[in-house]
Amino acid sequence: MTVLILFRHHTKATNHYHDAEVDYRYKLIKLYEMYAREVLDTGARCLYPFIPLMKDGEGLIDEAERRIYESDESREYKADLLTGMAILGGIVSEEIPVRLMQRRRDIMIESAAYEIIKQEGLKEGIQKGIQEGIQQGIQQGIQNAQEMVIEVMEERFGIPDAKLIGQIKSISMRELLRALHKYAIRARDMDDFKEQLKKVVE
Repeated sequence: MTVLILFRHHTKATNHYHDAEVDYRYKLIKLYEMYAREVLDTGARCLYPFIPLMKDGEGLIDEAERRIYESDESREYKADLLTGMAILGGIVSEEIPVRLMQRRRDIMIESAAYEIIKQEGLKEGIQKGIQEGIQQGIQQGIQNAQEMVIEVMEERFGIPDAKLIGQIKSISMRELLRALHKYAIRARDMDDFKEQLKKVVE
């Protein structure tokens, strides 16, 4: 028999699916209707990771965790059960996985699931770092181009006023900044450059 496990309450969930081509029945197990205490007392440790999703489950997480940790199961199996409980507990509350990790990190790090999560986090961190590095590089390049325009203005016509500097620094397109740099070199005077800058800004 096909079994469908429902983790969270859903008013429209049924044990029957029907459309124009398919008529399918299955056994629907609603975890949220199961009593956590009854499951805990069966001693079936393979079900303990689901405790947080069951009735009164949040209040029994610590006991389930302790029973797993103190059991005679292998460390690898304990690690998988505790990590599974942390992941499923996250559906109920963000605090559950944090609490479990703080207390049982010593063994949870041996879980295959934990290793996968860690590697994915590492990949995301590297990717994020690359993206941030690219953005910083682009921003630094724009700032350098702005400074080059201002430096040419200072060298040829004296220190530009604050308004002019602000207008130059408001430009973020490197192509425009390169064009302004060339024009700053060729401009007859400050007013000539300002006229050109006005056209660019507009």
